[in-house]
Amino acid sequence: MEIYIYDGSRSSNLNVPEIAQYAREQLRKAIVEVRRDIVQRSPQKLPEAARAFARAKVLNPMKKIEDREPLYGEVSYEENRMSDAKNMTFGNIYDGFVIQEHFGNYIPKEELTLRSIHIVLTNQLLATFDEGDLRYHIRSGIFGIPSLISLTGLVEGPARPREFYLLKQSMGPRWDGAAMAQSAEEFRDRMVDHNDPRLTEIMKGYVMQAAFYNLTGAPFCEDVNCRLFNAHWQEEMIKAQITSPYEFCPEHEKALKALHQGKGGEGSPPEAGAQPKADAPKEQPVAQVRGRT
Repeated sequence: MEIYIYDGSRSSNLNVPEIAQYAREQLRKAIVEVRRDIVQRSPQKLPEAARAFARAKVLNPMKKIEDREPLYGEVSYEENRMSDAKNMTFGNIYDGFVIQEHFGNYIPKEELTLRSIHIVLTNQLLATFDEGDLRYHIRSGIFGIPSLISLTGLVEGPARPREFYLLKQSMGPRWDGAAMAQSAEEFRDRMVDHNDPRLTEIMKGYVMQAAFYNLTGAPFCEDVNCRLFNAHWQEEMIKAQITSPYEFCPEHEKALKALHQGKGGEGSPPEAGAQPKADAPKEQPVAQVRGRT
């Protein structure tokens, strides 16, 4: 089994080699390779990627994106952003299915096998349209071929503590960057923020969720202490990924042991070339997300 992690996180605080080593330790038969940003590995495809992102941009969170011809300025912005590895700008929100389908074209044909897992880390915000409430929701991860995990989605997707929103509402126009920083410190044990050093530990669990999706077709667990728990709140995410007394629940420890012995786990892996799937929790509506550049 091979796991390829494409580092497009553009974060000096995210220790991707440590995340890869964790995957090696948990999936002992896996060969884990860290690769450059998936777009920068194929610079000749940069104009094509810029157009894909411009077309995938969510303009109205209450309306599913339509196939449209992006403006020249939109494409130019995306090309400039992607060509500069030091550019950490984010704030736009993109339809995750469109991006996932586009990145699927970057995977070499010889690596499109059931034994190859491709995980793309990005600093861009991804969302999927929920047909239930007819609006976009930010996603931490979108699992498939390839799987996408958004570093900013880990922060902006799962909801912060209720007290945080009450405080923000009570301060009204006085709410600013300083108030946000003070709140982040006050609720530190219950929430995470951008450039939080704990994001490396949190990302380990989401990489394992992506691996379980490819290996068994079932990436999540109902045990709040398991790395595979499907967190809707940051508090839950911290508990599952950081403060839990164990890594995996007994059921998934058993599944890992079976994988080590070559017996496979429960469920069936998705077929190579399968339609992308947003196996992710329903997270914050797009309208609640605060952009940042």
